[in-house]
Amino acid sequence: MTQRIVEKRGANHTLHIILTVCTCGIWAITGWPIAAAMGRKTVTRVPTYPQYTPQQQPAPPQQYGPPAQMPPPPQHRPTTGTGGQQAIIADELMKLAQLRDQGVISPAEFEAQKARLLGQ
Repeated sequence: MTQRIVEKRGANHTLHIILTVCTCGIWAITGWPIAAAMGRKTVTRVPTYPQYTPQQQPAPPQQYGPPAQMPPPPQHRPTTGTGGQQAIIADELMKLAQLRDQGVISPAEFEAQKARLLGQ
């Protein structure tokens, strides 16, 4: 029987360099035109149209009438003692004066209501 002795050799650096240069050289020659062709942008011209201006749309018909005026909620009025009564009478007189100024009631009606409130 014969023995075979295998010596491990290092990498063949010369072959490696030659193949790398050839491969890079091929890509350098063919890669640039391919990349340029694939990266080329095409410009497409589209026709321009006149500026669009929306026309005034008519208002939609009103489906419901105006909302009804709700009376203000009643305010709590103190009724204890004479101070509370005086505040209520003063408030009523102010309301009657506003109605008189608006022309809802006549000055004579205002005077009559005032006399009734003051107990005269």
